[in-house]
Amino acid sequence: MGPGVSLRGAIELAATGAVDVGPGGARFTRGIGRLDACADLFRPARWLALAPCVGAEGGFLRGAGLVGETITEAKQATVPWASLGLLARATASLGARARVDLQGGPQLPLVRRSFVFESPAHLIHEVPAVTWALYAGAGLSF
Repeated sequence: MGPGVSLRGAIELAATGAVDVGPGGARFTRGIGRLDACADLFRPARWLALAPCVGAEGGFLRGAGLVGETITEAKQATVPWASLGLLARATASLGARARVDLQGGPQLPLVRRSFVFESPAHLIHEVPAVTWALYAGAGLSF
């Protein structure tokens, strides 16, 4: 049996809860849809498969300021999110029907935004040029 390609999709909604950022606080929420394509090329053991992958995701980032020591008026902003990734995946088969996956690597944001308090001016968060992702999962085949 030769190498194959696998496609995986995911939907994610994640939130930080309240984060203290000096003069106030903030909450961040991220909602994305993700699609990964992996080339199943390497099988160093019968139970282990290694694959290089490319991934794309799109969705939104939302930052909401929280009133704090010197911040008396807090605002919120929702901005688009898009990134591309170069990932590696390892899949361990646990018998004929069960498997465990570990996938990760660098993500390259296509939209980089900053979240700031306006008065007094204070940077809350800036999306870096490279982010890192690590995903773990398990599956059953029927």
